[in-house]
Amino acid sequence: MKRESTSWGKGMHILVLNNLPHYTDPQRWDFRLVDYDQSLRGAEVSYICDHLGISAVPVGSNPQRVRHVEKLTDESVILDVAGSIISAFGPIHRVFAFSEGLQDIAAVIRQRYEIAGSDPAAIRRWRDKCVMKEVVAKSNLRTPRFIRGNRKNLEIIDSFSEMVRYPLVVKPVDGHSSNGVSIVQNSSELNSIIETYPSTLDWEVEEYIGGDIFHVDGMTDEDGTIQFARSSKYYNNCLDFTRGSPLGSSLLEVSDPFATELIRFAQDSVRALSLSNCPFHLEIINDPKNGLTFLEMGGRVGGADVAPVIYRATGVNLYDAWLKRTVAGFGECKAERHLCGGWLMFPRPRQLPVKVESVTSFADSLSSLYAELIPTSGSILTDQSGYSSLQAGRFLFCAENPDQVDTDMHTIAEHFRLDWVPYGARNEH
Repeated sequence: MKRESTSWGKGMHILVLNNLPHYTDPQRWDFRLVDYDQSLRGAEVSYICDHLGISAVPVGSNPQRVRHVEKLTDESVILDVAGSIISAFGPIHRVFAFSEGLQDIAAVIRQRYEIAGSDPAAIRRWRDKCVMKEVVAKSNLRTPRFIRGNRKNLEIIDSFSEMVRYPLVVKPVDGHSSNGVSIVQNSSELNSIIETYPSTLDWEVEEYIGGDIFHVDGMTDEDGTIQFARSSKYYNNCLDFTRGSPLGSSLLEVSDPFATELIRFAQDSVRALSLSNCPFHLEIINDPKNGLTFLEMGGRVGGADVAPVIYRATGVNLYDAWLKRTVAGFGECKAERHLCGGWLMFPRPRQLPVKVESVTSFADSLSSLYAELIPTSGSILTDQSGYSSLQAGRFLFCAENPDQVDTDMHTIAEHFRLDWVPYGARNEH
């Protein structure tokens, strides 16, 4: 029986927390797949946004329902703002946030105001890397050996490093996009990294495992069954990106038996972490000795350009599907086509701001390349964190043949060049 309605959120009050920008500049494509008016039609929607997130609020929204805050991570402030929205417009029925970094505060709001949805304990299963791996390991899925670290258990960490051997991977337990992640070769490097972390921070120390890294992205239904998924292979990794290397991934063919194996592993991981009615982004390493090994999983849409490529290749808008499932609790998520695709991103220069002198364009020269975002000559690249919409270069690919996608990606990786000069008070002229 078809349960979907033309008005997904009729009679509901939805609170959206947003820090992701929606640019009107045609050179930027961030957040283009999100249309709150369309996805939440029929609902009464209130927004709490920072200075970037305001740009995604639909034109014509009631100004009284749009609240601006400096930091969406300031728990006491956000709880007070949410309370004032409830006082003005009535009970909130759902709280929604796309950003991984806002899942914790969204859960706290639900708990404080008794709103349906994931509470802090549920969110912790996929936000805390140690809790996540503990839960997954109990389901007999392979994970790297790991230990939770803090300033109080340094002796245990020393014992762990002697047992597992270097190199080791060190990362904040709730980090994302490889922020704060390091690979250390000895105890001296480990101690140096630890000294850079705040004294109140917990971190994870885990064994380093070599091998190709893959990710699986999809949507689960109300029973935790994967309704849609595609597997991809990384080009480099997020840590390499923070060090200046390009980052990307390419979709595996649906008919590839290994892609099916990855999705089967993803289903087991979803079950272990009790994810339901939400998207997921799972990272897996294919350990040459032990096979598929769980790295990390988030109950969110994959970052960078994962979602736009999946949309182009399949017709599935994971952002839209997530909104509808949050509001209605159901909704089909089926591929309209089964193409291959990929994305490739080059980081900004480390020395910022810089003035761009020249940049390589590949427009209309590669058959699978359907979009590129590169800065124009004379433009200024400034210091922005994370996957900024204005990187040194961003390239999106789609084709029926995965070999064509891989060939075009490697062509750009080999030949892309950005020339720049420092920009500032002494360099402006």
